[in-house]
Amino acid sequence: RRYRLSLVGPHSVELGRLRGLRELDVLSEQIIVVAEVGGDGAFSGAMLDLAGLKINSNNNSHTSTISRLEIRLSDANPKETERLDPGFEVSLSADNVDILHLNVHRLGSKIRKVRAGFKLIGEISKYDKAAADAWRQAGGTLEVQWLQVVWGALDFRAVGTVALDDELRPLAAMTADIRGFVAALQALAAAGMISSSAARTGSMALSLIATPSSDGSPSVLTVPLTAQDGGLFLGPVRLARLPILFH
Repeated sequence: RRYRLSLVGPHSVELGRLRGLRELDVLSEQIIVVAEVGGDGAFSGAMLDLAGLKINSNNNSHTSTISRLEIRLSDANPKETERLDPGFEVSLSADNVDILHLNVHRLGSKIRKVRAGFKLIGEISKYDKAAADAWRQAGGTLEVQWLQVVWGALDFRAVGTVALDDELRPLAAMTADIRGFVAALQALAAAGMISSSAARTGSMALSLIATPSSDGSPSVLTVPLTAQDGGLFLGPVRLARLPILFH
């Protein structure tokens, strides 16, 4: 069975403080919620579709907008894996994400497109250290089925697998296709996320292994994106230090 709730016209939702987050005022021009229930009455999936989304925080001094946001949640097929009982699948689609306080030099504040699909393998009973460690020891993974972010000159696409190491830090093995990687590294340096020297070294090293395009568009860099030993690496270049996620 499928249940659908459609709310057309401006709707405002106030969200109180959650885990230290500031109060949020969410305004949407359209809200569509769909829930799917199997023949046995068990939940099988859901969809949330928001259009004309505005998020105000800090007494309306910061406003972020998203022209369209769609999130889908569904049970993973139990037949797809024998290693673990599957968890669930999530897909996300967002257009024109304008986050003003994240205005980054060379990239801007508007993320034109975000597309993502994930499958969580294995159940996590709670969002805490003990549950995360049990999930890790049982072989739990987050399968990144697709991921694309188009932000200014950057067009980033990746697939792969993410897990946790024995210190509960991200452990990832992914393959990334990147256009506009030089501008992205410069933007990260301007934002203070990496050093200027790392940006220069990374730009030179990665340009040597990028594939030139035949139509004059930016070169495509196909490179491993990995997380290990507490570091995030794009090919041979260490981009950032990764934190312990659960304490």
